[in-house]
Amino acid sequence: DYFDYQKPANGSVVFRSLRHGPDGEQVFAIAHMEGKPLQDVDPTKLLLPGLEGEGWRVALRSPQIGFDYLGVPINLYDGMAVLFTRVQR
Repeated sequence: DYFDYQKPANGSVVFRSLRHGPDGEQVFAIAHMEGKPLQDVDPTKLLLPGLEGEGWRVALRSPQIGFDYLGVPINLYDGMAVLFTRVQR
């Protein structure tokens, strides 16, 4: 399991977390809390231990992110967050 904030911060506060469930499910979240926007970031391609690989699906998104967002690069601003899940076989 992993929980941290984006480093270097570069003027923004962005939390990232990855949780490994006992049934093989993984849950990854990224949340922009304040500061400069995070431009053109592909959340599931960040350098985080255990995040690599395919199969991530958007499970929840903050209201500012359209319902049609499926996990491509995005600009994250204050209060925006996305939660992804996948099952490791």
